Amino acid sequence: MTPPPSIQALIDAVPRVAVAAAAARLALWYGTPVVPTVEGKWRIRGCALSDDELVDRYRLKCARIWQGIG
Repeated sequence: MTPPPSIQALIDAVPRVAVAAAAARLALWYGTPVVPTVEGKWRIRGCALSDDELVDRYRLKCARIWQGIG
């Protein structure tokens, strides 16, 4: 099940420069801190994610919330 084009456009519009905002939102959703590492990655739930991986996880979470499976 894919979201309508207008919702998909919003999900895809998350700019790469707003990675920190995505990290903050994920921290709220997961209830755990998302912190930058010295390697230039983001640590969340014991995983080290690159900027692209973090934004992909944010997009996935948005899509799951839209589908009602949070």
